[in-house]
Amino acid sequence: MTHLVQLLRELREPSNYVFSLYAAPVLFTFFAIMSLGLFVLVKERHSSIKWSFFSLTATIGFWLFSFSFMYASANDFTAYRWARIAYLTVPFIPAATFYFTIKVLRLYEKKRKIAKAFLAVSALFSLWIVGTPTVIEGLYRYPWGYYPKYSLWGLIYLAYFFSVMILSLRHFFVEYGKAPTQTHRLRIRFLLIALCVAYLGSADYLAKFGIPVYPFGYAGILLFVLITSFVVTIYRLVDITPSFAAEKIIGTMGDALLVLDAEDIVRVANDGAAELFDVSKNDLVGSPLASVSEAFPAKNSTEHLHRVGTDHTYEIDHETKGGRKLTLSISESPMKDEKGCVIATVLIIRDLTQLKLTETALKETESRLTKLYRETPEALIALDEFGRFSSANLAAEKLLGFSGEKVEGKIFVLSRFLPNACVSRVLKAIRGVMQGETEDPFELELIKDDGSSVKVEAVPSPVRKQGRIAEVQFLLKTGGADSDAEMILEKEKSRLEHSLRAKLEEMFKDDVYLMRKLEKLKF
Repeated sequence: MTHLVQLLRELREPSNYVFSLYAAPVLFTFFAIMSLGLFVLVKERHSSIKWSFFSLTATIGFWLFSFSFMYASANDFTAYRWARIAYLTVPFIPAATFYFTIKVLRLYEKKRKIAKAFLAVSALFSLWIVGTPTVIEGLYRYPWGYYPKYSLWGLIYLAYFFSVMILSLRHFFVEYGKAPTQTHRLRIRFLLIALCVAYLGSADYLAKFGIPVYPFGYAGILLFVLITSFVVTIYRLVDITPSFAAEKIIGTMGDALLVLDAEDIVRVANDGAAELFDVSKNDLVGSPLASVSEAFPAKNSTEHLHRVGTDHTYEIDHETKGGRKLTLSISESPMKDEKGCVIATVLIIRDLTQLKLTETALKETESRLTKLYRETPEALIALDEFGRFSSANLAAEKLLGFSGEKVEGKIFVLSRFLPNACVSRVLKAIRGVMQGETEDPFELELIKDDGSSVKVEAVPSPVRKQGRIAEVQFLLKTGGADSDAEMILEKEKSRLEHSLRAKLEEMFKDDVYLMRKLEKLKF
């Protein structure tokens, strides 16, 4: 610890440095690449790629920062210290480059084990180079300043460095040809160009072996900064995080959502929940579930313990602050850890109040219409497309004499009530009405249960369900003085029934449950 404090004191000593024109552009490049890293963190805040890119800019930036002070060092002792410090991160540049490569190319799931292996190897090289004088065995004194001197052991590190870099470039070349969209293809192309330009900085290693080539690697990094800034601005880095997607999905949900922790405290709430319970989201989050509505089962109650840990749905009656009573459907789904313990519970809450009121009104309407159908004085029977009874009212039962007998499902055209000579005419009427044609009334002879016959006028009309003709209704009119009045009454009743059904179908067309209920109405 004492040695570290002394080292820091020496590195901070102004007399150990001199102004250097060669250090200035390197330090400027440090600020440029760190600014790029921070820019991407903000610009791509919803992308999982941002941290892989920032790790790349941070490792490169630390190298540039350290070397700028090495160039400005007034003595070999200070320069040597900065050279060694730089290699705290320089060996991590290939690992960071590979990590960024597989993230932006969407290969992370396939290559993550290799990325972790490269990270471990980089850590070993960093410990070796910084902790021992084996690789950096001294310094060269060039016109631009002091520079690290590599031993032959440095070739091992360089083999690793260039192998990983070449592998990263290869992945870019391969994925460029397989890019599924034009945007992703352009993104890969420009990032490939940026990395190739940055790799020109590898020429800096020549000077480490005594070849006096000016280390212009910072220039390649500056171009990398410019090209990558263009890519991020125009094409972004994509790969949206699950948390961002979940946030947007929750925000656009029509139903109310609450996420509870193990203590039934609300930890997540969407706008729908805030609106439903007439409270702000900030007030919802952090509140016990029981305080949101007293109708929720209290924690550790018998009802609560019976449901805990399972997917289930139940209903509660909730009263708003304004006194309005609501019927709410609650769908609970637990989230468990690897040991099977419930760590959170997701509640999807749907307001059923209007649905319940509509369902009640529909039942009442159905009851009234059924009663009207059953008690109307005209004989009515309904047949399906195959000539089978769908229904018959009391007047039809009285007319034919099968009161109390269950006839639904039986084939009317083959029954004892219809003479063989009339079968073809009834089938023709059924077929015509089912095809949407208008069938005129026709005379029909029917055989009553006691064997006697009665002549009626059969008036066929369609029965629609969900907008299509599903059955044919026959009004069976016997002769009499009130025939015209009955005809008028029947037409008016039929018009009212069809008008009511059309309105109900329009009202409930988007609700499968209510449409099924409507289908059962006998008109």
